[in-house]
Amino acid sequence: MVIAVIILAGVISVVLIGVALSTLTHLNQRDIAFTGIQTEFHMESCVQEALIQLKRDTAYAGATIVLGEGNCTIAVSGSDNIRTIQIIGTLKQFTREVTIMVTLSPWAITDWGEP
Repeated sequence: MVIAVIILAGVISVVLIGVALSTLTHLNQRDIAFTGIQTEFHMESCVQEALIQLKRDTAYAGATIVLGEGNCTIAVSGSDNIRTIQIIGTLKQFTREVTIMVTLSPWAITDWGEP
């Protein structure tokens, strides 16, 4: 009888450990997905900031912006009527990059790409 109880306790322990590991894996996957979505929102904020600043000041050269746990680096290059905006955003293990081409007059986004 004691051996049966020990075997049953062992089986229950193995099952509970399996369930716990499965739950941890699922929670980790949800955290990664949520961080990916947050990275997307951070990137959109940085793009908007870059476009607003460039529209206000055609000499705007860029900046580094801290957004909660993440950040983005904005670099603006070009001359005359055309500017290239390169933005690299990082949040935890995620990094996103976008390059935007802008014509200043008339104001227009002429190209938008992610490598």
